[in-house]
Amino acid sequence: MTVFFDTHTHLNADAFTEDVADVIRRAKSVGVCQFLVAGYDLNSSYRAVELARSYPDHVYAAVGIHPLDAGDLDTETRCAISELADDPSVVAIGETGLDFYRKGYAKEVQGEAFLWHLDLAVKHDKPAIIHVRNSFDDVLDNLQQFDGVAVAHCFSGNRSEVGELVKLGLYVSFAGLITYSSGVLVRGALSSVPSDKLVIETDSPYLTPRGVNSRRNEPSYVVKVASVAAETIGMNVDDFASMTTGNARRLFGLGQTR
Repeated sequence: MTVFFDTHTHLNADAFTEDVADVIRRAKSVGVCQFLVAGYDLNSSYRAVELARSYPDHVYAAVGIHPLDAGDLDTETRCAISELADDPSVVAIGETGLDFYRKGYAKEVQGEAFLWHLDLAVKHDKPAIIHVRNSFDDVLDNLQQFDGVAVAHCFSGNRSEVGELVKLGLYVSFAGLITYSSGVLVRGALSSVPSDKLVIETDSPYLTPRGVNSRRNEPSYVVKVASVAAETIGMNVDDFASMTTGNARRLFGLGQTR
C-alpha cells in the first residue's frame, strides 16, 4: 500500500474539534498514515502533544508560537514550550519564522521569537518548522548562523528562493498551492528541489487543493498534492509517496539518520 506523510497539519485547530478521529480514519483509508501536528500557540501546542499521545505511531507533534503571535512568547510561555519540547512525541519545534504580510507586524518581536525557537531546536536536536511570508530575505539572514535541521513549510516562493534554502540544507515542503492555476512559479520551484529534501503537506484546515469539494482541508487531501507534485517532476505517485515519506521520517528523526 502506498503510504503518505502529511508533514504539516493543524488537527489541533478548532475546525477539527468535533471529528478529529473521523478525519484521521479517512486519511488512513487512503494511505495517509502519518501526520505532523504543528502548534501555533501554547494551547495548540498542548493539543498537538495530546493528539500525538492518543495516536502513537501515526501522529507526531511540533510545539511553538506562530510569528503572528510572537508577542505572547513571554517567560512563562517559553518555559512551557521548552518543557513540552522534552516530550518524546514532539519531533519538531514550530511553527516559527517571520510573517510580514499584515500591516502593523512587529518585526523585532518576531525576529527575537524566531531566534529563540531556532536555539530551542538546536538545544533539543529537533528540526525547526519555518513559516515564511513576505519575509524571505529576513528569514534567510536569520538562518545564516543556524546549524540545525529545518524545513521551509508551505513554500510559496520561486526557483531562486528555493535554491537559497537548499544551499543552507533545508528541507522544503509544498502544499495545495501547487494545485492552483496561479501556482506556476511554485511548481517551478518544486521541480528544482533535490529529491532528498522534498516533502509535502496540507497545512489543513487551510489551502484546500484545487478540485477537492470541501471548504475545509484535511490530511486525506495530501494525496492530491502528491499527485500534482509527482506529475510536475515526472514521477509516478507511488514512487513519489515512498520518496517523500522517507524524507519526512528522516527529517523528523523517526528511525532514520538525518
